Amino acid sequence: MGLSFEFPEGGAAVVVGGTGGIGQVICERLAEAGSNVAFTYRSQAEVARQLEQTIAGKARESACSALEVTDPTSVQAAFDGFTRRFGKIHAVVYTTSLEIPQQWFSRVEASQMERALQVNVMGLFNVLQCAIPLLRGGGSFVTVTTSATKRYPRRDVLSAVPKAAVEMMTLAAAKEEGRYGMRANCVGPHMIEAGGGTRVLEQVGEETIRKMKQDIPLGRFGQPREVADAVVFLASPLSSYISGQILDADGAWQV
Repeated sequence: MGLSFEFPEGGAAVVVGGTGGIGQVICERLAEAGSNVAFTYRSQAEVARQLEQTIAGKARESACSALEVTDPTSVQAAFDGFTRRFGKIHAVVYTTSLEIPQQWFSRVEASQMERALQVNVMGLFNVLQCAIPLLRGGGSFVTVTTSATKRYPRRDVLSAVPKAAVEMMTLAAAKEEGRYGMRANCVGPHMIEAGGGTRVLEQVGEETIRKMKQDIPLGRFGQPREVADAVVFLASPLSSYISGQILDADGAWQV
């Protein structure tokens, strides 16, 4: 289905983590909605090349850059390159995360939590520091988090705890940068059949999966497009008076 959200002519949206399971679909839906797309990847160079071809097939321009979100110099270099390429950045989406093992809190090692905090929280901090000057004057920032910050699922501490901080940092940007015209919002998925969500499901049995679906009022897991469409809406002018919000895409799981 085609989308037309009237993104500004020229410029681009930046997706940090564009080669992930959800990130790829976000890039594709942004292109379908009429935006040029710049995206980053950490190690999946071949996936990045394929994604560039997909975006070109939607009659949009693209650019990609390898990026380590924990390295401020790497983040700044990527944003500088995207700005030179497209001129204006009208939206930034942060959808980078880690492969999170499902394990009990009592068994989590300090090094695991430190790494989760470094990538999720400090990674977002580094990206926001570069994005804020570019988004003042009407730009939008969207962070993909998790609905587990509202209703904690067992053995999810390495995801839920850092992303609670990620949400607050995004809301801080909305509160303080609104006076400059910048908006910032979050989209919080639950179990999505893509990327990390798929790998989590591979760790559990059929009976557990059945019970997980029973616990979701809509009776099923989500698809990456259903997260991507929420992200594109918040990145677009259609949500021009929406800021400082957390939109959970979880089939009412948290209710």
